[in-house]
Amino acid sequence: EIHLDPSCDAELLTMVLDRMKDHEPSGQYSTDLLMTVIQQVQHMFKKSKRPPRKEEVIGAWGELKFLQLCLSSTDNVSEKRRRLNGWEAEGDGRDIIDFRYPHFEEGVAIEAKTSTSGRVHHINGTDQVTVPEEYGQGWLASILIRETDGSSGHSCVQLVDEIEKSFNGSEEETSDLLRIFHSKLDMRGICCYDERFYFIMPEGDLRLI
Repeated sequence: EIHLDPSCDAELLTMVLDRMKDHEPSGQYSTDLLMTVIQQVQHMFKKSKRPPRKEEVIGAWGELKFLQLCLSSTDNVSEKRRRLNGWEAEGDGRDIIDFRYPHFEEGVAIEAKTSTSGRVHHINGTDQVTVPEEYGQGWLASILIRETDGSSGHSCVQLVDEIEKSFNGSEEETSDLLRIFHSKLDMRGICCYDERFYFIMPEGDLRLI
């Protein structure tokens, strides 16, 4: 049951509930799911001082695509949770290294670099390519993508939607994955919700160095 304050906009609430149904067709809604949808609404109406530059969107697209590949290689919910937590893992803000997986091997750190104009990447200081302490391996994920006209490929927000749809498990487990994912998106910023640019990553254009 939902008890409405008299000032509540019932039409807006209906739109929120419709979006929740997209996430959970059974109609069994959790508090975490409601908070996830409210956060999505906030992102829709939160005005940025300026739209992100294309280069910034390209960087976010590459990270989202790499995360999608990491998540798609396991059906284990606990492992998906670890892989989500490994994105922007250090501190409360952006991490200098994109992905940290201490539970792989002796610890694996991965910095993702994405380009549309050849495999030439800008490194923002030596910290991005220095293996962190207590990690056994460091990799540079070199991602080469191609811009499309929208008839193929995906925008950042479409990748976000695809990742959300891939979450499996119980209602509680799915809600937990959504909560973690959206906390990471909040840290990564508005680029993850860009709808202007579409890209495709041809097969073989991800290289781990």
